[in-house]
Amino acid sequence: MSAIAAEIAGRELIRVSEALADAIERDALDEAERLLAARQTLLDGLAQSPHAAAPALRAGAATIAAAHHRSHTVLLARVGRLRDELGTLATGVTAMRAYAPVEPLAPGFLDRRD
Repeated sequence: MSAIAAEIAGRELIRVSEALADAIERDALDEAERLLAARQTLLDGLAQSPHAAAPALRAGAATIAAAHHRSHTVLLARVGRLRDELGTLATGVTAMRAYAPVEPLAPGFLDRRD
């Protein structure tokens, strides 16, 4: 990869990283999946010639790190909300089991616990 191609790929990596963070923030997971694949393709291409890619990556490192931080923060918040929802669901299941019969009812079953 030439230095010019590496610089173009570096700029594209910055653009894709920011677009990925935006898609994750908007909860557009299909778009985020497509952008994640594009980002991986760019990283694979840049890894072919690390010496040519180094200047482009250094130039965009702060922007890429900021986009990564945004994505990471949003995903951690989403995991926290899911954990809370799972806790609520588990509490509901526990309460439901308290009122459920111990054994399944079958034809001819007589409940003699009264």
